[in-house]
Amino acid sequence: MPWCEYLIMCFAHDRIQNDEWKKIRFISYHNLLGSPNIDTKKLPSLNKFVNGTDAKIKKASQEIKEQFSKEFEEYNRLIKNKK
Repeated sequence: MPWCEYLIMCFAHDRIQNDEWKKIRFISYHNLLGSPNIDTKKLPSLNKFVNGTDAKIKKASQEIKEQFSKEFEEYNRLIKNKK
């Protein structure tokens, strides 16, 4: 099996696992709603509970953006020199 096919299979496996975990979180959220000893006002919304860490969006700092732009310019320069 070539490396590219292996990578595609790995990405597909990760996606399937994430979908299965979302289903499990969905079921557990509704179980929490039905339990009598849990205060439903303190529970997060369904989207926050189901998505979990997927909902967190991190922004890159200015330093990282500058470093990326420098490396990208160097990459473009090297590509142009090869042609």
